[in-house]
Amino acid sequence: MRRYIINRVLIMVPTLFVLSFIVFMLLYLAPGDPVMALITPDAPKEAIELMRQKFGLNVPVHQRYFNWLLELLKGNLGFSYSTGRPVLEMILVRLPATFELMGFSILFSTIIGVWLGLYMGMRPNSLADRSLLVTSMVILSVPQFFISLALIYVFSIKLGWLPVGGRTPLSGATLEHLKHLLLPCSVLTLTMLVDLMRYTRANVIAEAGKPYVRTAIAKGLTEERVYLVHVFRNASIPVIVVLILRLVRLVGGVVVVESVFSWPGMGTLLVNAINNRDYPVVLGVLFITGVAVLIASLLIDLVTALVNPKVRLGFER
Repeated sequence: MRRYIINRVLIMVPTLFVLSFIVFMLLYLAPGDPVMALITPDAPKEAIELMRQKFGLNVPVHQRYFNWLLELLKGNLGFSYSTGRPVLEMILVRLPATFELMGFSILFSTIIGVWLGLYMGMRPNSLADRSLLVTSMVILSVPQFFISLALIYVFSIKLGWLPVGGRTPLSGATLEHLKHLLLPCSVLTLTMLVDLMRYTRANVIAEAGKPYVRTAIAKGLTEERVYLVHVFRNASIPVIVVLILRLVRLVGGVVVVESVFSWPGMGTLLVNAINNRDYPVVLGVLFITGVAVLIASLLIDLVTALVNPKVRLGFER
């Protein structure tokens, strides 16, 4: 197992280089000049050239990449074009808000999704099961931004129960902080629990059809005990992979939800940086996000290898 982990970690190193190269080239070869977003259109050519020289945009793109890569290896993500602040500092300021939103969403979606999936698996084709399946299909087919806008319209505009957006500091009033958190967390929770619920249901139904379940019930064990102790324990092994896979989906969902609700996290930072053509900030956020996705992928491989020894044995040959 140790050899398998080392091999998977070593594979991440060239993957990170390829990721950084693709992101950098796609960004800097895109149409538009970041300098023109910072100065007036009638600025003299000398001022434009000085600005381009200041940001290192007067050299070939491949040289810019190697300069950025060298700074990246030193732990420096560069400086923002619009504010002049270090990109790493800007990201670290926004991370707590994003981690808070992601953490609560993962917690609630896991608890609710697994519980509903187990309930549906115990009563397949019942009215509750079919109703939840239809509801899950509706949630999957509706974009996250539409769900966000619908919740804002109902609970903020019509009822006036919750704020439209923003975030209050944790040091402030706890109730106000929770009010700002409730809507964006609800959107992410809804869109994340659907897959987990359906996958848990499918695995519980598959396990329930095996001979050991009928044998346990025939010996006098209650149906609830058989499902909770035996069926769910065996069905939960592949569900763990889905739990980690949701981290990858959550990255894209956070960007949309934070933008709609003006939640001051990394998603909002990314959108603002794209609008301002603040390339160092965009690169920094995308690179950090890519690292998070690769770590999630590594966790999936490790869990899969623990559950199925054939995976790691085949990899080590």
